Amino acid sequence: MIDTSTSGKYIASLHYHYLRTYSFNRKQNLSDLYLTDDNGVFHASAVSIKKLQATSAEVLWLRKVLETPVKDAIYWMCKPIYRDAIVFYNEEDKIISILNVCLECSFMQTEQQEIIEGDDSMYPRLKEFFKSIGHEVEK
Repeated sequence: MIDTSTSGKYIASLHYHYLRTYSFNRKQNLSDLYLTDDNGVFHASAVSIKKLQATSAEVLWLRKVLETPVKDAIYWMCKPIYRDAIVFYNEEDKIISILNVCLECSFMQTEQQEIIEGDDSMYPRLKEFFKSIGHEVEK
């Protein structure tokens, strides 16, 4: 099994053809809610915002952001409320991984509930990525 404990290791472990970003849980404010349930069904509030090819400029920039070395990981005492997610797909349009993101408490977790650690300096740039492609990210 590949060690995907940091955002850099996580993104390096993925071999994907394209990704889609999703916005969800904007009105409910529910913690412990992921983009998909245990059966792989997307949450009713999920909206696909952008589809991006793995070689696009936006994805290359996202990769660079996620590759930020983890030097200063801050763990807030709040419980994550996921509102943004990145879904990675292979060439057969099958999901290979989902990264749920809470920008408020700087926390990421996969659909298998694996915590992905990221450097504190990475989250403002991750927020800028989501905003730049059309996510209604809170201030």
